[in-house]
Amino acid sequence: MGYYHCSYGRVAGFLLLGDIKIVAGMSSLGALLVFVAVNVALIVLRFKAPEQERPFKVPLAIGRVPILPILAILISLSLIIQFNWQVYAAFVGAVIVGIVLDYFLDKKSKDEIDPEKEKELFNH
Repeated sequence: MGYYHCSYGRVAGFLLLGDIKIVAGMSSLGALLVFVAVNVALIVLRFKAPEQERPFKVPLAIGRVPILPILAILISLSLIIQFNWQVYAAFVGAVIVGIVLDYFLDKKSKDEIDPEKEKELFNH
């Protein structure tokens, strides 16, 4: 029940922006930024951890440089620069609000976190 209550609150907050195009643009901008980050991570991991076993192989590579992720980054960046300034402003505002809310609503203090469990969580 709490999840749906929170979702309705977010939707209501975004509706205050007054234009669904801005909300849709924010969603697209976020998805494109994540897509760029995933492709950058793929390229970086090719060079930083070349011996690591991978469950799939990206086709069309020249040596260790994968061509498809580079094209995906370029296309995504070309799409990212097409938004109106209101979308960028609303996106940055939403990210700032999210960071502030996460900071103040985080119930666990750093002293309560077991370092061994945290280490276990991040070491795959």
